[in-house]
Amino acid sequence: METLTEEMTESVEAEETESSASDSTVTADMKAGMATLADSVLMLPFTEARARALEEFDRAFLTAALARNSGNIARTARSLGLHRQSLQKLMARRGIKSGRTP
Repeated sequence: METLTEEMTESVEAEETESSASDSTVTADMKAGMATLADSVLMLPFTEARARALEEFDRAFLTAALARNSGNIARTARSLGLHRQSLQKLMARRGIKSGRTP
């Protein structure tokens, strides 16, 4: 008889296996974006470099989250623990479009 901990571990491992293919692509995209960012901000003053790095992180993070949720804004917002309107405002500030086509 399995313990509850073993059952939970197996469940989490099964979920990780299912999502690992799409997550690895998203992770690779984020790493590439962050590497480009590092190269572009090295010669800037600290405050400007920090602001630019945060903007790029937001853009990469939100784009990856949208990709994981097939561009669905409501689902993406729920997965990030945000209100839909808050996510839409962040997307507008960072110049991100939904990615979904009607």
